[in-house]
Amino acid sequence: MGPHQLLMLEKQLGHMDQLNELITKLDEEVERPMTPFAEDLKLLDTIPGV
Repeated sequence: MGPHQLLMLEKQLGHMDQLNELITKLDEEVERPMTPFAEDLKLLDTIPGV
């Protein structure tokens, strides 16, 4: 690979890392208020198609 391709790959991988961090933070933000409903969510997961 040439220098340009290496630069582009580095930038793309860095962007993917940033997006993965954001997804993790958003997952935590959504899960936090759902904690009181953990048992209900487990039951919902047993319903096919839900």
